[in-house]
Amino acid sequence: MRFNEKQKKIIRERLKSGESAAEIARDYGVPRSTIWRGFCKDKQEVKALAQQIVATETQLNATTQQVRLEAIDLASEMLAMSNNVAIGAKHGSVTYQRLMSAGSVISERINAEDVDEEALVQIAKLSEVANKAADGAFKLMAKADKPGSQADGKDEFLKQIAGKTIGVSNG
Repeated sequence: MRFNEKQKKIIRERLKSGESAAEIARDYGVPRSTIWRGFCKDKQEVKALAQQIVATETQLNATTQQVRLEAIDLASEMLAMSNNVAIGAKHGSVTYQRLMSAGSVISERINAEDVDEEALVQIAKLSEVANKAADGAFKLMAKADKPGSQADGKDEFLKQIAGKTIGVSNG
């Protein structure tokens, strides 16, 4: 069954107020799975995140105020550092793409019969600089994909940062 916008709004409101998917499904004459798939699929993820927040809040409240403030400051610093790493990796990969494009333009100008040695040197230098510019992004992605790395398993930190650069570095 396809729900119109008004029905979708009502269903979301009912779920938000605590009604079960089964109750709502009975009222619309559809299987519970229809309501669950269409409106509740993110509910478990939200619930898990909420539980993590509550657990963290509980841990913070069980410490001294000084420890709590230090933990919050450290978390802020870590977020800032991860954003800076992602931005740096993104800029490196963009620079890589631009330099490689410049190298391609130069190589297209080379006549196969009349090889310009200076143009070849320029291409080699551009390639070298491009590789250096992208080195940080490539290392970050490699570390994120390496089994047993911090990013392997439950800690997605590096994968998230690398994910911000992957689309830019693959060109």
